Amino acid sequence: MSVDAQHPEYRKYIKVWNRIEAAVEGSRAIKQGKTMFLPKPNQDLDGEAYYGSPIQTENDVRYKQYLERAVYTNFCGRTLAGLKGAAFRKYPLIELAPGLEYLEDAATSEGISLVQLSKDAVSEVLKKGRAAMLVDYPSVEEGLTAEQVTRMDLKARIAFYAPETIINWKMEGMNGRSLLTLCVLKENYNKSADEFEYDEDIQYRVLRLDEIGYSQQLYRDDKPYTERFYPRQPDGRPFDYIPLAFIGSTNNDATTDTPPMEAMAEVNIAHYRNSADVEENSFIHGQLTLGVTSDLSAEQWKEMNPAGIVVGARAGHFLGSNGGFHSVQANASSLTKDLMTEKEHQLVMIGAQLITDKNSNQTAKAAMIQHASEHSVLADVCNNVSEAIELCIDWCGAYMGVQGENKYEINTQFFDDSVDPQMIIQSIAMYDRELITSGDVQNYARKAGILPEDRSNDDIDNDMGDVIEVEFGDIEEPEIATQEPSMPDESGEGSSQAEDQGLQAPEKLLNGAQVSSIIDIIEAHSNGSLSDPSAIELLITAFGVSEEKAKIMLGITNG
Repeated sequence: MSVDAQHPEYRKYIKVWNRIEAAVEGSRAIKQGKTMFLPKPNQDLDGEAYYGSPIQTENDVRYKQYLERAVYTNFCGRTLAGLKGAAFRKYPLIELAPGLEYLEDAATSEGISLVQLSKDAVSEVLKKGRAAMLVDYPSVEEGLTAEQVTRMDLKARIAFYAPETIINWKMEGMNGRSLLTLCVLKENYNKSADEFEYDEDIQYRVLRLDEIGYSQQLYRDDKPYTERFYPRQPDGRPFDYIPLAFIGSTNNDATTDTPPMEAMAEVNIAHYRNSADVEENSFIHGQLTLGVTSDLSAEQWKEMNPAGIVVGARAGHFLGSNGGFHSVQANASSLTKDLMTEKEHQLVMIGAQLITDKNSNQTAKAAMIQHASEHSVLADVCNNVSEAIELCIDWCGAYMGVQGENKYEINTQFFDDSVDPQMIIQSIAMYDRELITSGDVQNYARKAGILPEDRSNDDIDNDMGDVIEVEFGDIEEPEIATQEPSMPDESGEGSSQAEDQGLQAPEKLLNGAQVSSIIDIIEAHSNGSLSDPSAIELLITAFGVSEEKAKIMLGITNG
């Protein structure tokens, strides 16, 4: 079998990946695809339209105009850029063992940094649900001295591969584990010997795992171009695994995951097709159709109107005693515009939530489900890419003889928690009523970005002593019931009066997680995500407060 043989899953998804790539790239790529993305209006007529090539048939003339008038709005590209921006709004957490610090600034042989590499990986996996990273070391002669290695800057690097280049792979059971034993990677290279010419061709990098260990071999023109090469560890041993990490949108195994942006790309392309129909209808219906009547003979007409009929304010025509003009202009159909609007709504439903804002009252459960569904895919992709990069860093350490703990973590807090003064006031009010501790207030202030992450509660207490001072400017504190809860009796149980007030005894103070949940509910109610009844019901059922207390916490006044 030829080296360019393709895995069944590769054949299944390659056209899908190409469509997604074109949809994200934008109008130029879509229009270069011609009939792949925009069918001819009259498919039964002969002739093939080539964008910018000589015209062959009348249908080709119409299709060229049809193609040029169509407008592709790149919802996919804008959404991808927004999602990637949300993931990298904070710098990733990077901890590298001594001897591997070079990876942060130059993780690849092209000098791309570790962060830029992770951006490429997140982008590719968000689009197509698949990618891979290979750890490699320059192939050099054996026996080099440490000084020669340093002078030549020989270091292990990470190579990134898009899913279109991973054409074949095989997993086999070895020593009780399922290991990658074969992977074929398609690469481009310049086969021209001229320094100014670039003549691109394809080569295949074959990764194998056999009884000796891991090896590489290049193929060109369907024949071996190099001998098998077995990379070695610093102690001379071959690797007993292929240092290639698959990355998926669901998990990081070898199977191909469903592309996250497939549905969005399909609707975006369908929107483009509707646009072509809208533009053609507008062009046809927008043209004035002129009818002329005259009792002149053909010879008299030519004599009186030598230039023919010219439409416009500066034109004059002699039509005879009984002549006249009649113009007709058809009304454009709104159906195709309605279809475009419907597809724009579908794009938002599928996942382009960055196109429009969504602010509406809903139940607490619906709000939580919506929030989780909007960010679960992006969070999974970020976590999977982080895991793969961390694994590749460890493999670089194996090449370089470096041991130590490495960590790489992409941010998964995609949006800032808004600092709501009302929420701060509510937390202070809860502290005054001994429902929460001063540490809970400080934790919320830290979460809201008021306090720096590295400033602990102990540091604050040591600096301020027993007094916590919080300034709110001109913000007025909401009205809080002045009746104080009864303190517990000697038995340690709260009085019936306290229970009637819906308050908890000091011995039953809420823990930090519960306080955070209460604050989240108050925030959701404040920004309109939770209706009054839903927020009250959540506080009563989940935390055992009374209805009156729930209303106080939410700032809801009776009447």
